[in-house]
Amino acid sequence: MCHSCPPHLTIKQAAARLNTSERHLRRMCTQHDLEIFRLGGTGDKRYRTTDIDALLVSMKPPAVETVTNAPVAQTTSPHPMMAGDGV
Repeated sequence: MCHSCPPHLTIKQAAARLNTSERHLRRMCTQHDLEIFRLGGTGDKRYRTTDIDALLVSMKPPAVETVTNAPVAQTTSPHPMMAGDGV
């Protein structure tokens, strides 16, 4: 978590951070995929920034592995200059 990020986010802030709708975020809470808590006194709902960041990490697609030193297919060329006979 960055030092300038608030420890708790409103539903609007959390939805923007996840690039999703507030409705989808509420559904995730209903399905227990994301925890929400209420602030003391006011009862305002908030999401932990750390929970939102963890969800972001889990949503990232896996990194594509690059293949190095892969065998190169050997082909025979029909062109005489490409065959290496010097003609």
